[in-house]
Amino acid sequence: MKNILNSKYKSILISVSLLLNFAQKIKNFSRLSNIIKPNFAYVSKLGVSTAALMGSYDSVSGASTEITSSSVANGKVGDDFVYRITTAPRSARIFNAAPLPAGLRMGTGNLKSYILGKPLNAGETDVLLSASKPGYGSVVKEIKIIIEAAGLPPSLKYNEPLSKVVYEKSDVSFSVDVTKPESASCIWYFNNKPIVGQTSTKLVLSNVNEMQSGSYFVSVSNEFGITRSSDFSLTVKLNAPTPKFSGIENLNGKLYFKFPSTRGREYMIQHSPYSTGGWENLKLVEGTGEEIVNSVDSIERNSKFYRILLKDI
Repeated sequence: MKNILNSKYKSILISVSLLLNFAQKIKNFSRLSNIIKPNFAYVSKLGVSTAALMGSYDSVSGASTEITSSSVANGKVGDDFVYRITTAPRSARIFNAAPLPAGLRMGTGNLKSYILGKPLNAGETDVLLSASKPGYGSVVKEIKIIIEAAGLPPSLKYNEPLSKVVYEKSDVSFSVDVTKPESASCIWYFNNKPIVGQTSTKLVLSNVNEMQSGSYFVSVSNEFGITRSSDFSLTVKLNAPTPKFSGIENLNGKLYFKFPSTRGREYMIQHSPYSTGGWENLKLVEGTGEEIVNSVDSIERNSKFYRILLKDI
């Protein structure tokens, strides 16, 4: 009986000694882990509380687990879309992505790490990926999914209709050369407002008046997008009668000309020593719609003849 008790005491003493020795080693290891930079410790498998997060340092591979798949995924409306979420150095078991463009979804079963489907709309979407493994936490990554339209918007072979200056009561037209015009629709704009009834590749304006002077552009569209031309202008000038002087006077060293004018039209006064030729420009005057009185310094006496011309557009 005494020998049995001695044997039990010896076993207890040995167990206590082993525990104390193991505790001292753990304490020494803890001190060592605080010295190493960056801070990390060997991941033991003794329990869940000692398991490392997926995103933490991996003591075996020497790297942090991360999502390694591309940061940009491209697709086209109506085409099959496939994107696989990959991680390293550890693999993951649970995957998620949100928000996903319309028509796309996460795969299931053997395809659970894939984003699949057929996109419905063109555009760009910022998507947050996550990958995790039970007992090891999770990692995340933001990617961009870019979906292109299934086709192209119409293009203008000659993008800019040229600006024009015309007289009132004239007929004027502008046109654009559109790729595949049968599938495109046009809207013409005047001072940023659509022109009612003008929906073809040619804009026709009949019997124009001064109120139609302004800025124009055309918008051409199909199911895949819109193309807008550059701005162009139409300037409508008033018709004017043949100009005539109503008076010419030389007073105090200045020569005064009087003549009726039309608003917006330009008049050139010329002079010459001969009535039949050798005319030189003297002054350009813009019409106001009222009688104009304009003066110039007196010129040489050999300039005996004067005339006024309506400048053409």
